Amino acid sequence: MELVIDLLQQKNNYLLQFEKIGFFECQRIRAGDYSHIEQFYYSRQIILDAIENIDIQIKNYTPQHVSKEYKKTIKALLQKKRAITKSILQQDIMIHSYLNDLQYDIVEDQTA
Repeated sequence: MELVIDLLQQKNNYLLQFEKIGFFECQRIRAGDYSHIEQFYYSRQIILDAIENIDIQIKNYTPQHVSKEYKKTIKALLQKKRAITKSILQQDIMIHSYLNDLQYDIVEDQTA
């Protein structure tokens, strides 16, 4: 069971990295700097691949017995994951909005 807890902690750490690069990209885009978009998406994909590998390991683990303490720890880790993913979703909505506005501005400039 310690393996699952370690994997969940690793997953949360990757999600925090994902959130961090999203935060910095939001700041750049808000400032009108779109020069890092390709690197941003590449970095996110690397993190998503690592998370996918962790999920596979977790899925293949079959616990024999889960103590009350482990359940409590796992529940806390899953709650933390939900909070991080909620923040990531909000960032993605902002990024999408900024990029959509940029696309609209480009189309408007081309038609003017």
